[in-house]
Amino acid sequence: MGLPLCVVASVSNAQVRVTVLDRNDSPPSFRDTPLEYSVSEDLPTGQMVATLRASDPDTLGHLTYSLVSGDDGHFQLDTADTGVLRLKEALDREARDTYRLQIRASDGVQHTDTVVTIKVRKALQSIRTYKFLSWFYQNP
Repeated sequence: MGLPLCVVASVSNAQVRVTVLDRNDSPPSFRDTPLEYSVSEDLPTGQMVATLRASDPDTLGHLTYSLVSGDDGHFQLDTADTGVLRLKEALDREARDTYRLQIRASDGVQHTDTVVTIKVRKALQSIRTYKFLSWFYQNP
């Protein structure tokens, strides 16, 4: 027969820390698309036209925004991370009534572009009020 089997067990404890990292596999996406805004041609330069917002489930930090094309020097983004679009140069509806701006949101690895349409409205002109006097002349 065989020898009796003797088992010696040894037990130990250890703490292990596991960090799960999120892989950046989703690009940013713009909210509320399509993005279309209407501004008056007499909007002063420097005024805000819109605040653009995008989200990214992979990014804990912030997104950056850039104006890629279509503005002809009339628009600018405040800083890369606010998404605030401002008028840089005066608009003239007779020269151009619609702008299609290509805006990019980036998380540093991936990016998404969208088109922002700006329609230029005719400026309200002051309404002049005229008072007319009536004259009535009757021959005797």
